[in-house]
Amino acid sequence: MAGILALTVVALVLFMNLVVTEKWWRLLITVSACAIIVAITLLIPPTWRVRLGSVAGIFMAAAGVLPIFLIDPEGEKEGPKADPLVLATYIEKGPFDQRLPEPLVMDGLTPANAGTEAGAKKLTAVRLKIKVKPEQAPLIPGDNGTEQFAIWAHIEVYPTAKDAAARGSAHIKRLNRYDTPTQTKAGIGNFCFQGVNAAAYWDCGGVRGNSYAEVTLSPGDNAHLGMARDTVTALLNYSDSMARKATPQKQE
Repeated sequence: MAGILALTVVALVLFMNLVVTEKWWRLLITVSACAIIVAITLLIPPTWRVRLGSVAGIFMAAAGVLPIFLIDPEGEKEGPKADPLVLATYIEKGPFDQRLPEPLVMDGLTPANAGTEAGAKKLTAVRLKIKVKPEQAPLIPGDNGTEQFAIWAHIEVYPTAKDAAARGSAHIKRLNRYDTPTQTKAGIGNFCFQGVNAAAYWDCGGVRGNSYAEVTLSPGDNAHLGMARDTVTALLNYSDSMARKATPQKQE
């Protein structure tokens, strides 16, 4: 019986530090663990209490130190978060403050029709208009010499990070049916698929916080995969920049 109670204490301590974040629940679990330790002390024979005195001391010391290693320090320091509605407004207004891969340049922000995939949950969808530098437009170097270039890039903002992640997962699931992923298991952080319609193209995207970004770029040859990825990164970095503006300042 004492052994079962001891294992219960260990399980409670691990559960509290790995799963529970609410302070009141953590306090309740700590009090329960202490009560179980008292029960163990009363259940074991008196002669064992003397023998196990040093072991019990080591156990109690370990139980006290364990939370220091298991609690996420970032979680303890977590401060104010960006207001999703304010973030959406900043992303709509700009200015777009990120550098695009050569030879692409920004040509303005405009509302985007993100299609039915985005769903009603999104707070906004903004297209980043992109063009090739005048001296090269509309052709750029590729695997097959100079090729016709086209790109669509947009960013969506959602009420929660969970909603944005669901949007990324849904798009990956759809692309897996028709296109070829560039990695064995595409993750929502930054992914790319190669599709073929009349010609090959790249369909890339990524999720960061409350934002989902997507880029479709043609031609879809190896020479332009990095360009598509870097454009997604620029969109997500732009979201981070606007999120800092949309985050309430912590009151001292």
